[in-house]
Amino acid sequence: DPDEVMDMLGELRSFTRPPSANTPISILFLVDLSASMKKRDIAGRPNLRRIDAVAEVLKCFIVQQQSAGAVMDLYSLVCFSHSNYDVRFQRRSGSEAIAALSSEHLEPGGHVKYERIVCAIKELAVPGQACRAIFMSDACCGDLKWLLNFQALFSENPHVFFHCIGFGGRDLSILQQLAQIGRGSFSCASLDMDNLVNTFSSLSKTVTETRNAVDYNDRKSREVIFDSAGRFQGRVPSIKERMAFRYTFSLRQGQLQIRTKEACNIRVHRNPFMQGGMRLVYRFHDPCIKTKMVAKLSRYVEHDSSWDFVKGFVNNTAQTRLLTQKFHDAVWWALAGSIWDQEPPRLVSCTQAWAYDVAETQSFPRMLLVAEAFLQGSERGFFKWVNNRGEVLVPSSSREYSMAVEAFAHFSLDYSHGKLMVADLQGVLRPGEGQCRRVHLTDPQILSLDQDFGPADLGSPAMQKFRSLHVCNGLCRRLHLTSLNAVPQAPHARSTLLNVRSSPARPAAPPPLPPKSVAAHPQQERGRSPTRRDETASIDRHGSDRETLKAQEILLSKSSSAAKRMLFVGECTHLFTVAAAKLVSAWLGQEHPQLDWCTTELRWPGSDSMSAELRASEAVLHPFGISIRDGVDATRLDLPLQGLASAVWAAASAIAMRTWTSQVMGLLDSTKYGIRMGGTVNVILLAHQHLAWKLPVELQTCCGTFMREVFWMDLVPFLTYGYRPRFGDRRDSGRRARYHEGDEVVIVRWRRKLNEDCPPKIEMVVSLTKGTPI
Repeated sequence: DPDEVMDMLGELRSFTRPPSANTPISILFLVDLSASMKKRDIAGRPNLRRIDAVAEVLKCFIVQQQSAGAVMDLYSLVCFSHSNYDVRFQRRSGSEAIAALSSEHLEPGGHVKYERIVCAIKELAVPGQACRAIFMSDACCGDLKWLLNFQALFSENPHVFFHCIGFGGRDLSILQQLAQIGRGSFSCASLDMDNLVNTFSSLSKTVTETRNAVDYNDRKSREVIFDSAGRFQGRVPSIKERMAFRYTFSLRQGQLQIRTKEACNIRVHRNPFMQGGMRLVYRFHDPCIKTKMVAKLSRYVEHDSSWDFVKGFVNNTAQTRLLTQKFHDAVWWALAGSIWDQEPPRLVSCTQAWAYDVAETQSFPRMLLVAEAFLQGSERGFFKWVNNRGEVLVPSSSREYSMAVEAFAHFSLDYSHGKLMVADLQGVLRPGEGQCRRVHLTDPQILSLDQDFGPADLGSPAMQKFRSLHVCNGLCRRLHLTSLNAVPQAPHARSTLLNVRSSPARPAAPPPLPPKSVAAHPQQERGRSPTRRDETASIDRHGSDRETLKAQEILLSKSSSAAKRMLFVGECTHLFTVAAAKLVSAWLGQEHPQLDWCTTELRWPGSDSMSAELRASEAVLHPFGISIRDGVDATRLDLPLQGLASAVWAAASAIAMRTWTSQVMGLLDSTKYGIRMGGTVNVILLAHQHLAWKLPVELQTCCGTFMREVFWMDLVPFLTYGYRPRFGDRRDSGRRARYHEGDEVVIVRWRRKLNEDCPPKIEMVVSLTKGTPI
């Protein structure tokens, strides 16, 4: 088998993210084809209709799914218009679906009724097979009685999950409700191509990570019937008053304590209108609190009389409210030089939570619930910036106010000295313009080292994930927050609750942490080999700063104001280049910075063509000015340098290695291409068969001696922006291919000896999979 010949360099470890894709799933694209989808209002693309933008991002979604190894999934397209639905294609492979989307003529007209969604899913979903339905719309209408049919559909089909993506700025509360009933996710996207792509990238990751999930639960759920979210305005809850005790809480020395207990009469609606991962949301009314309110009860019966469950919610909210105040004080202090006499606008706030102990009556049992103010504006857009796994879902560059949210999460880590972090950052925007718009959070989740904040506290792994994904923005620098790599891993304590300091007369700046000390080891090779790394993993899990390269060091210049001139060589490098371009865009704060890059796609003997995927990626890479080469013969690497007129090539080496290795390294033969002055080019080889290279410690080149250095590089930023390691041939479909393990790769770099009188620094970077013998 020619595919197996390329794997003779060693056993490849499995890539543990994402979960196994050994069972194909059915993905249904449910597309709103109503008349409003013909509008040409996509930002930066004046001639692009809404429906054309949806078709483009659907092709990108399929590419990302295939990049994750899900090459056996089957895709269907259903369009809704004129009060009916039309199946455009059914159960097609990824490449066939991309071709069909490119040739389909989608002409909007009429309007959508969401009761037809139920009929379409019943027709296309295969009983017993995992199915993910994705509905895209700028709002829909229909008879609310069909909501019962929708709920029954998902109760009877635990393998079906329903995701919604809304855009257009209209009331999207119905879409949000449908997604929650369908056990899926809801995302609100703006009419911007980059934001649409980012939204679908996040959804692709959700689908990948939950592809084997089935909604079977050992815990007994409450049996409820949902009311329409559209009925919230102007209606009095349809249940009689009940006696209750209202509790408020405060934090004293980091401990949650009852502050007040008052008797009151409250009203709770009979049926919920929303649900989350753990709670049902009801309309609620307390005449003593002059605002619209919602009540939250556990989805599970065993939590009916659990004070721990109620106090856990209040504790998360109270800790977050305290940290938002400290964050506001820090912002005020940072701006003290210019507006000391005027308090700056509050950038981040959090809802207050009350606990209620509702008395038992003849008709109703006793209830324990939490209540908070209804989020005004959630029907127009409810955003989630950071989930409780520490993953950044909305890049800072996509919206001005996202900068404050990420800076707040960073601040919580810095303020607590690494003990805890506020995650699950979700909510709405208060009125205002630009950066004056306040982010108002609800239902946050505190992450702590000892996981003291309930079942959703995922602890240190989630905190570390945020560290690896977050890129400090202007607000982080204005607040002088320490680098997340420098935030110490606090020792495990019995309690990690935040200790409250007495508030000073003026807001106090966060105390600076002592500078990190890096011990010099001139006699040793810099970095650590994978073998030594594995031996000491139990002692130093994440490695030290000097052994880990961040993605910025690979892609950006020293000043971090521009990208390096780069060439990407390997298999599936166009997918890596897409992720790298999006990262640079986020770091530079530019929508489409012009990158002097060239990306190639190697073609090995016997490998399959990837033209369809390249065409889909080209739509993303083209605005960045990136040159793309398709089907480059891996055994005859003859790449034109004129495509990189201003690029600088690295020093080459004459290394006698295995047959394939020598062919790849021949690309860098200095006798063939020579050395060009003026900067640095990183050549990144991400092909998976590059394992077991015996790379020399020294390279003797025409420019002098280059010494080898070994680093680890965090792959998570690239994974977040859609990159998934894969081979790109039929080994993926048979699952005989193996991938990276974990979220790190080994970086091997040769750097010129400092004591040699040579031209300016020239470096070569080769990326290998974890566990490579060096």
